[in-house]
Amino acid sequence: KSIDDGVTWSTVDDFANGGTSTTQAEGMARDSLGNLYVAGTAANASAARLVLRKSTNAGATWSTIDDYSQSPLSPMYGTGIAIDSSDNLYQMSNFAGLNCWVRRSTNGGASWNDVLVNPFGGFCNAGQLAVDTTNRVYAFVSYRFNTPID
Repeated sequence: KSIDDGVTWSTVDDFANGGTSTTQAEGMARDSLGNLYVAGTAANASAARLVLRKSTNAGATWSTIDDYSQSPLSPMYGTGIAIDSSDNLYQMSNFAGLNCWVRRSTNGGASWNDVLVNPFGGFCNAGQLAVDTTNRVYAFVSYRFNTPID
């Protein structure tokens, strides 16, 4: 966090997954009430999960409001988050390294519904999300072909 136009910075959340693991923050968004959300991944040797953290006090404290994996054998990587003007949350992920997935929460992350699952039928790399002024949600994804190049 910076309070001097980026001259100096301080750590406001040092989330750790525990044990020998890694965590990655991949996206951050703010709702109309000033709540901050950080979406990312928590991984260890057996699983990778989507993690969503929330701060209601400008980053002074954080709590995990979503920690999700479809299966211990199928890693989920959080790649982005966006919030529309109605404070609906959208979280993008990559499932098992092959499928793009967007979930929406209309209640601050208490529950989620799938709104986009694997639009290309496989081999999709999830990217970021954006919302425009008319609440259109844009998902940046890339499709990869597994075709050898001669």
